[in-house]
Amino acid sequence: MLDMAEAFKFRLLQSTLYYAQANGQAESSNKVIINIIRKMLEKNLKQWHEKLSETLWAYRTSKRKQLA
Repeated sequence: MLDMAEAFKFRLLQSTLYYAQANGQAESSNKVIINIIRKMLEKNLKQWHEKLSETLWAYRTSKRKQLA
C-alpha cells in the first residue's frame, strides 16, 4: 500500500471511527430501550427476542424531548 501511495504521490492518513458525541447518544437510547423491554417482560424474561421488534417500533415512533 505504501508503494502505491508513493507511486501516485498521495499521503496515507490514520483515522478512527470514534465519535465521542455519538457514543453518549447511543448509550442514552440503549438505556431507554432496555427499560422498555424490562417493562414489557416483567413476567417472562425468556420472550425478549419476540418483543424486541415491538420495543424498537415503540421507541422509534415515540416523541422525545430535544435537548439543546
